[in-house]
Amino acid sequence: MFCTNCGKEISDDSNFCPSCSHQVSRSGASEKNNKPRSSKIVKILIGFTIALVIFLFVPFAAYFFITGKPKVYKHPVAGFSLNYPRFLKIETPALPESSTCKKAAPCLVVFKDPSHDDYVVNFIFVMAASDAGVTKEKFIDTATASLKEDVHNNVATVSTISGQQVYKYTKGSEKSDETIEYFSMLFSTLSGEKSDYDQIQTIEVFFHDDSMIAIFFREAPAEAQDNYDNYLDTSSLSI
Repeated sequence: MFCTNCGKEISDDSNFCPSCSHQVSRSGASEKNNKPRSSKIVKILIGFTIALVIFLFVPFAAYFFITGKPKVYKHPVAGFSLNYPRFLKIETPALPESSTCKKAAPCLVVFKDPSHDDYVVNFIFVMAASDAGVTKEKFIDTATASLKEDVHNNVATVSTISGQQVYKYTKGSEKSDETIEYFSMLFSTLSGEKSDYDQIQTIEVFFHDDSMIAIFFREAPAEAQDNYDNYLDTSSLSI
């Protein structure tokens, strides 16, 4: 046991501490004697708990960081940003000389899935009023009027994200299919690139400053079960 006055170890049958001559209290000495042992047990339990938390949490956190936490794409000219899954890779291919898209460059932003032979799952097409050869006011007013008419005729839906009106066309009805085909042809004409209309399921359109931004959502390849409609998170739109 230990002396309650100086803490020195003394024999169990001692009445006085040989170091400080303090009279030994049996109950106090017993508590002092048990204290080091209890303290060691507590330290072992705390250490075990910390090790368990690290073992369980760190791998999960690392997995989430690598696969789950989205990245942010920000267009350098049009000034909007969107979240996208970390596993997709982004390319901004150079457009051919025949392209009339110059001011909004990069006009074409491609998101590819490297796990399926670099399949293009989404692409963004940005067109400025100057690329269309008209003033900003005429460009925005004409395009917006057409989009609002489609909403009125139940061809498109509209929602407000970050204060912007986002118009959505979904493949499935004759009118929606015609509009998607029109946007695909417009994209092909202005960019000089071919878009596979049959594989486009949804187009979401919004405006910022003097630019029209169209996001194309393609269907998943046959061997993939992924829902590509959710790859670009338009709810994360920030301007």
